[in-house]
Amino acid sequence: GQGAHDDGAGCAQVLEALRLLRERSLVPRRTLRVVLFMNEENGLAGAKAYLAAHEGELERHVLALESDRGGFTPRGFTTNGPDEMKSLLVGAATLLAPLGASAIVNGGGGADIAELAKHGVPLVGYMPDSQRYFDHHHCERDRLESVHPRELELGAAAIAALAYMLADYPEDLPRLASKE
Repeated sequence: GQGAHDDGAGCAQVLEALRLLRERSLVPRRTLRVVLFMNEENGLAGAKAYLAAHEGELERHVLALESDRGGFTPRGFTTNGPDEMKSLLVGAATLLAPLGASAIVNGGGGADIAELAKHGVPLVGYMPDSQRYFDHHHCERDRLESVHPRELELGAAAIAALAYMLADYPEDLPRLASKE
């Protein structure tokens, strides 16, 4: 296939999330950075390059969010964050209930951001409805026409809202214990 769900949808969602914030002139207290990683399935070259390029500034990375589960209807987010972070996420996610994205469950954020956790960065993963993911994953059916525009838009809106709420949070965000 073309990689429309894995991982074109995630790239489109995070770019659209920033566009939505910019269009509304929403500027959070913290910087939002979008990184479009490459080579996840064949060695994580993009993730490793990012880590090496930003090694000296990882203490200023307060959160990493990954969208790599397809462009389906939003259900919520996963996180490996400490309890204080989970409480913040639960509070923020209640505002996402109209989108269907209010679930916060334990888990990592995704392969491309996993190494950041060793440096104390809490991880969050966008969690769409998973019922159709493996109908498309790594096969010929993973094509642009299999991505529903409205589901993609809802995911981008959920990511934009959560990213903004956390980036604009007035206090320091809780970190993981560093393992480096």
